[in-house]
Amino acid sequence: MSYLTIFFYLFLLFIANKILDKFLSMINKEQLYTKLLSRKSLSTVPYGVFLNWCYIHLINENYTNLNIIDRTGGSTNPSIYGSVEGKPCYVWVIQKKLNNPATNEDDFDKVSLSEMQEIYGHIILKNITNSLIITTGDFSEEALEFSSSIPNCSISFLDGCTFTHKFMLSQGDVSVEL
Repeated sequence: MSYLTIFFYLFLLFIANKILDKFLSMINKEQLYTKLLSRKSLSTVPYGVFLNWCYIHLINENYTNLNIIDRTGGSTNPSIYGSVEGKPCYVWVIQKKLNNPATNEDDFDKVSLSEMQEIYGHIILKNITNSLIITTGDFSEEALEFSSSIPNCSISFLDGCTFTHKFMLSQGDVSVEL
């Protein structure tokens, strides 16, 4: 083998090493790619990041005139106000954590009946006719049954699994750095 061939292979090895180094540094910075997004990762990001992802999702779902009105999370207040198909809509963004100790990777806290009753209080107070609840967890059976009995209000639900699936499909290669 000539020195030129050896130099060429060393040069290729050097370039491959640089590419691998950049890839590993991205992983070390905890950069999340939506193609790898799971509801477990959604439950661990800061609430503001989750709220922003919900905001982006609403834009992709053709919601308009969106305003973030509460950055604290939970069912105490709606998080986002906007319009869908010309109708006003309030959106609750509730970040649930993985249960501790978790029996499996899908063992999340659920939106409870009491949280749904708090949301109902806002629906009555503000005369809301259209609302959406987004969570990283699930919805309890009692909460779903209660919400179906609320008159004159259309409530949509987006659990953690459905949200991550829809978000990944709509975003492609978008990344968010933590």
